Amino acid sequence: LVLPTISRRIGQSLQTCTEYDAGAEGFRYYLAADHTIDCDKGVYTLMFYYASLMFIIYPIGIPTALLVMMSQFRSELHPPSSLNEESAIKLREDNQLFKREPITTFARIYRPRFWWYEIYNMLRRLALTCLSLAFDTLGAATIFVVVVSILTLVIERESAAYINPFLSAFTYCLHWQIVLFILVSLLLDANMTDGIGAIWISAILMIANLALIGVIFIDTSTEKKIMQRQDAARRTK
Repeated sequence: LVLPTISRRIGQSLQTCTEYDAGAEGFRYYLAADHTIDCDKGVYTLMFYYASLMFIIYPIGIPTALLVMMSQFRSELHPPSSLNEESAIKLREDNQLFKREPITTFARIYRPRFWWYEIYNMLRRLALTCLSLAFDTLGAATIFVVVVSILTLVIERESAAYINPFLSAFTYCLHWQIVLFILVSLLLDANMTDGIGAIWISAILMIANLALIGVIFIDTSTEKKIMQRQDAARRTK
């Protein structure tokens, strides 16, 4: 939660300046994200270089550093492919190395072949919060956010990367929350509804959201029971 917030603030500091007609004084330029900052003053130049450095450290440096650090334990996080997934997870749990290397905690909640998934999640959040600032128009930024949110929704559903199936179902619901939020925002911003209509749409979407959560968790529970029966049947053989 902290990384996207800080990175977005850094990105806003790197945005272009807005031109204003100051009459006899000519044109004045102020930072688009903060109109108290005059782009012609030295403080803006200092802040720009500082924000550029922080951009390298935070949205670029942190995911890269995490990937490099976790890659050192790739063979332990993703044991040989000759093992089935259940055996690979059990092997990871018994590995004493992970108790000495807390950085691996980021990977151990995921299935072995998705040990890198936390880095992907970081990049997804940064794309939705920071990369959208790179677009000059609201329309382009909106299209980008819609495409990213739908694409990541599909990836989340198809990968089911978490070991705990209910955690996978929960994150899948959260991805739907993002898509529904974008749809509601588009409806309201387009003035397609207002007043009582907006309240009705919000209520309908909330009910649909609750129904979606119920269906996803019921389906996950049913699927887990089926898998448990299949595992029990294999053991008896």
